[in-house]
Amino acid sequence: MIFAGATDVGQVRRINEDSILLLPLHGLLAVADGVGGAKGGRVASQMLTGELARAALSVPGGLDRTTLRETIDQVNRRIWELGQRTPSLEGMGTTCIAASIHPPRMVLAQVGDSRAYLHQRGVARQLTSDHRLVQEMVDRGELTLHEANHHPMRNVLTRCVGGVPETEIDILEFEVHPGDTLLLCSDGLSDMVSHDSILAAVASGDRLDRVVNDLIQLANDFGGKDNVSVAMARMEESDFEGFDPA
Repeated sequence: MIFAGATDVGQVRRINEDSILLLPLHGLLAVADGVGGAKGGRVASQMLTGELARAALSVPGGLDRTTLRETIDQVNRRIWELGQRTPSLEGMGTTCIAASIHPPRMVLAQVGDSRAYLHQRGVARQLTSDHRLVQEMVDRGELTLHEANHHPMRNVLTRCVGGVPETEIDILEFEVHPGDTLLLCSDGLSDMVSHDSILAAVASGDRLDRVVNDLIQLANDFGGKDNVSVAMARMEESDFEGFDPA
């Protein structure tokens, strides 16, 4: 697999609370967007990506849905406990979007509003749904998407890693194919850059490092109101050697 990723402080924030993880040899990539204050948010996001990396390095064959969930459960408790006993870190947490790819399968784990997009067989689509208050209101028919995008509570999360002793984790599984392209991002991208522009970038077929840098630049050109992080993976023919689809 080809991996690429970058994180940027943006045009407004002074500290980058985002963290990314790229482990191509272990099929793992992740984006974490810290919340709860600059210091706490950065600590929480780094704890999450660090624990995911340690787990991937210690599990032969990579993280499956069970080990991915267990790892996030464990780091959720650790972040919450550290916040409880450290006044300067109280209330900290982080979003999580993580992908463990072992062709022909991919497992996604999501908590919060960091997103995953996939370009597969000519179609680009968003794979995740934001864990935001306004998204729940849209799902119930109480708001339109346009109203949600301009709602004063549009950034309020309904879930994060570390905010409570136990959090709900969405685990999604997908089949992947040679040529598929995956993009993970923080809301610093998805809040600044249009849905259609992100889909077009994922489907472009350009070099991944170029797509990553172009999207971050675009987010900054449109205001860069938050930290922005992008992590990408593209599946190669060689990743499927030895797999018999029959």
